[in-house]
Amino acid sequence: MIGASLIPPGDICDLRDLTWRRTRLIRHGVSEKNLIAKVLEDANVKLSSVSNGLIGVSGQAMLDRMVAGAFDPAELSELGRARART
Repeated sequence: MIGASLIPPGDICDLRDLTWRRTRLIRHGVSEKNLIAKVLEDANVKLSSVSNGLIGVSGQAMLDRMVAGAFDPAELSELGRARART
């Protein structure tokens, strides 16, 4: 005979559900960042070698400027924050 399985209280179930959803969102975000990096590398844009955080403030500013049509490396490097410029 099979014994009854443990069903945790409602607040524990809610916490498990929240943790599961958060984990899935983080995984999805990482895969999106990797996809953006791959698309840029396929287009021969090595933005990841200039900026550590492709999705950070500096990386977003550079991507926005590139979408607007600016591809001058000097202009794009000026968009980097103080630590990224060095």
